[in-house]
Amino acid sequence: MARAVKARLQQISERVWVYGHDPARLEPAVGLVLTGEGWIVVDSGNSPTHGLRVFEACQTIKERPVRYVINTHRHFDHVFGNQAFRGATIIASRRCQERFARNLKDDWAPERVQRWLREAVLSKVPTLDPDDFERLRPVPPALGFEGEMTLELGEVPLKLFPLAGAHSDDSIGVYLPRERVLILSDALYFHEGPEARFLKLLRLLDYLAPLEVDVYVPGHEAPHGRATFEALRAYVRELAHGVKALLRRGASERDVLDALPFDKRYEGVSFLSPRLHRRLVQAAYRELSLWH
Repeated sequence: MARAVKARLQQISERVWVYGHDPARLEPAVGLVLTGEGWIVVDSGNSPTHGLRVFEACQTIKERPVRYVINTHRHFDHVFGNQAFRGATIIASRRCQERFARNLKDDWAPERVQRWLREAVLSKVPTLDPDDFERLRPVPPALGFEGEMTLELGEVPLKLFPLAGAHSDDSIGVYLPRERVLILSDALYFHEGPEARFLKLLRLLDYLAPLEVDVYVPGHEAPHGRATFEALRAYVRELAHGVKALLRRGASERDVLDALPFDKRYEGVSFLSPRLHRRLVQAAYRELSLWH
């Protein structure tokens, strides 16, 4: 077990490690920040078992308590490991905290959560191990904040700030300015549903661009550098520009889809793919057409 835990650890700066993602198990990447007073964990994993492995990973590096767990948003794969970090203060945006509380009165209530898992998760992801969730007890964030929050532990400052709209409307980013690391979690993944907005993705990328970052940590892929971030930003800006130009000519959605095929220059850049490109073109057309 210890060897498997260590194999998923990647040090990305002096004080920051990533416990890597596992697509087959739907386990997102988890950020680990070592301070003089203990650990800060960014996201807790998708199950009590995943959370326990993350905790063990911290201790293989340095045996210190986990002081804080930061939930970047409320989706189950980022919060169902909360219970593994006893004694830690769990922090999230106020909106995430409120949504979590509502879920606990509904699908995530103790008498319902296992049924929800079977119907909404395990039935759709057969590679997940039901035993990982056997003793699940969803633990909500104890501390919610509005806007931005500065957290400092053991002389290591972190800036928590909203990144809502492209994936979920309660998402936050975690920025470590001295380490030049930005933990994005799922904030930039375009997620189908009422919360997802292409134009917010465009604005988020422009908003993040001035930050001094060497390493970006997304939720379901490997950490990457500035070049990948700028390529993703260029793709989104080019797409918006192309859709706007076609709208000015009165193009239909079908016309736009035909005129803007996926550019192979962006193949392999972050989460981009031909399939997602089609969804992004449709979203861009539908949102931008409201302004034309």
